[in-house]
Amino acid sequence: RHALKVGRRTTLSQLDSDITSQLDDLFKFYNLARDADILDRLQAREYAVEAEVERQVAERKGLGEAVDAEALEKDSEVVRGIAVASGVSDAEFQEELTREMREGFAQQGFKLDRAAELMQSDQEFEATQQLELLQKKEEMAALQ
Repeated sequence: RHALKVGRRTTLSQLDSDITSQLDDLFKFYNLARDADILDRLQAREYAVEAEVERQVAERKGLGEAVDAEALEKDSEVVRGIAVASGVSDAEFQEELTREMREGFAQQGFKLDRAAELMQSDQEFEATQQLELLQKKEEMAALQ
């Protein structure tokens, strides 16, 4: 009987309405925060490497050099300087460069280790030839 009184029914309806309204407001704030987070993720970002390349281009153009970003990106010394200036350690850069070289050689069907072996054998061959030339010069000098 007590619950059937009009005053209590209105109070419960009002409480329910207030709770529903508060939950709706909370849901709206949640959606606003989520939308703001999504918008933040969609905003264009400036990366340190790209900023450094643009700075290098502007600096070289200021010196009167005709250079573009692609030319700078292909220059390994410039790329190394940019990487180090962007917070990449020299060791990490060398490791990445070696990995990229290996991949590049692999795409051409050539292994970097084999290339290093060939270069070593070429150096040994040149050293042997220089040694032989030096020995011949000494023999010629001894004959005179």
